[in-house]
Amino acid sequence: MKVKIVSRLTGALSGITAAVVGVILNLALVFGAAVMLPRGMMGGVDLFALASSGAALVALYKLKVDVLWVVLAGGSLGLLWELLLGIT
Repeated sequence: MKVKIVSRLTGALSGITAAVVGVILNLALVFGAAVMLPRGMMGGVDLFALASSGAALVALYKLKVDVLWVVLAGGSLGLLWELLLGIT
């Protein structure tokens, strides 16, 4: 009896996990497109967003920098960019 219940729970949790991963991937794609293409497909790519995303990718995967520091550096860099240049 216990084995049946555990296998049913495992199957249900696997389905829930797959759904959550799908939602996170969808949100990443939607937000990524909104950041990289702020004025739509014909408006061009935001080069600052592209460069900072590439730098974050290198920092996380090549240099093994902690996520907290990458997020703090990205937020600080973005704030400075907007305060100094004010280009939106």
